[in-house]
Amino acid sequence: MMEIRKQKRLESILGDILARFFEEELDFPQEVFLSITRVQVSESGGNATIFVSIYPDKEREHLAKKLKKMENKASAFVRSRLRIKHAPQIRFALDRGEEMRDKIERILKGE
Repeated sequence: MMEIRKQKRLESILGDILARFFEEELDFPQEVFLSITRVQVSESGGNATIFVSIYPDKEREHLAKKLKKMENKASAFVRSRLRIKHAPQIRFALDRGEEMRDKIERILKGE
């Protein structure tokens, strides 16, 4: 089991490494905005879920599928840059929080 302090540090480092991965390895259209919203490392340190938001909405599902296909490549990218014995397996997930906030805001405005 990983200490909370080490877990939080690893989450921060993974966010930085994966931001670089997106810049170097992903070929998204210029009008697409992808943001890492949160990184969650499992207690064992063996898995990391990277939550992302993608704009515009019409590109979200298509690009989420593309990210899923790149999870192994992202894991290899992380392993090549981390100086720890066992790097976590990377998984990407859409952060639905922003989508839900927008939906609630539209409802409250009566749209």
